[in-house]
Amino acid sequence: MNLTYFLFFLCIIVCTLIITYWAAKQSKTTSQFYVAAGSLTGIQNGMAIAGITSVRLPLGDLSGTIAISGTTAFICDLAFGFLFDCIVFIAEPVHRLGKYSLG
Repeated sequence: MNLTYFLFFLCIIVCTLIITYWAAKQSKTTSQFYVAAGSLTGIQNGMAIAGITSVRLPLGDLSGTIAISGTTAFICDLAFGFLFDCIVFIAEPVHRLGKYSLG
């Protein structure tokens, strides 16, 4: 394992947790949580859309990756899809327990 890659990965995780903690402190009511109190700028909205797209991209590039790398890429993509589904199935019931859930 390369120490530089590990530290970079750890830095990204820590920064994400700090931003999440800060954002959680900013919203006090459910209306502020759902629509960010109407304070999102165009750039912030674009960054949110780009983040959602970057999560969904590995599921859409399967055919090109298989064409370039062969079946190993297919196995990695299946593993990603399986783990993503596991996270969704575990996180959804926990999400519905919260104060800000829709359902």
